[in-house]
Amino acid sequence: MSMINSLRDVLIPDNVVGSDGWVTRVGATVRLALEFDCESWAYTDAPAPPRYDDGSGYELVGEVQPVEAGWVHGWMLGTGGLTAYVRTDDLPEGGRLVRARGRFSIAEDYVTDLFEPRDELLARACRSWRVDRIVRIGHHDRREVSVIPRLESGRRGYLLDVTGVPA
Repeated sequence: MSMINSLRDVLIPDNVVGSDGWVTRVGATVRLALEFDCESWAYTDAPAPPRYDDGSGYELVGEVQPVEAGWVHGWMLGTGGLTAYVRTDDLPEGGRLVRARGRFSIAEDYVTDLFEPRDELLARACRSWRVDRIVRIGHHDRREVSVIPRLESGRRGYLLDVTGVPA
């Protein structure tokens, strides 16, 4: 299975920008734990490289991580050297290989706090990424920008294209 070294369209929701004061700029390095908003999944026996379908998200194959979750709609997926928190309504069995479709976003603290052992899992899930592109998304438009400003009103989210930074 190939390593995941870059991601497109990682969602930074408007509440993270507005309420949490999250800022960055193109070229900056950010440390993120990622959430995978899973649209569908199925058990599989065949490893496969991650696939990005422009505009519709990712197809990932990986192993369901054995964790304790205080959230009935969540699990963790290990794939291509990346561990991500997964949001979905149904839970696969731990240790099984699954094929999942969905989109990446930043994993907010309230999500990461619901999994145990919290510190160990967060250490595995957090990675450093270089910001290659920022797209501001509004109600009716998308526009490439160079910075997520500190004084953002919080009514817009952003999509980031990122590349992994070696540890």
